[in-house]
Amino acid sequence: MKKIILLLLFAIPIVSFAQNQKTTWDYPVKPGSEEWRHSPYVEKIQKNQPPASMINQMATTDLLDLCLQYPFNKDILLFNNPNIAMRKVLKESFGWQEFIKRKDAVETFIGYYNKLPTDKIESVPDEKVRNNDRFIFYFFEN
Repeated sequence: MKKIILLLLFAIPIVSFAQNQKTTWDYPVKPGSEEWRHSPYVEKIQKNQPPASMINQMATTDLLDLCLQYPFNKDILLFNNPNIAMRKVLKESFGWQEFIKRKDAVETFIGYYNKLPTDKIESVPDEKVRNNDRFIFYFFEN
């Protein structure tokens, strides 16, 4: 059962979409902040759940952007098995849960992956941005 996220996504039929509004949301508890350092893990997860009404109205591309910024995606690096790790992230994220339900999720996921500038990652001057880009690429590969 390798690469569970892709298997889950491929189980969803591909349907094209046409949504014009871009909806964004800023996660309130950010890694490195005082609140992040002093809040229990479960509390951080709860505070970083976007409102369901907003998630349901988001275009799938915007929802994928939101999901990729989810502060707990990097938890998959804490596990030896990426399938178990991805299940954990999916279980804890309302955004990811909604994303994998979307009929156009596979199309959106593949489209985003195909646009990743993998050949330019090493030339990004900001180390944090470069490392985040590396992680997103790793995330898609697993």
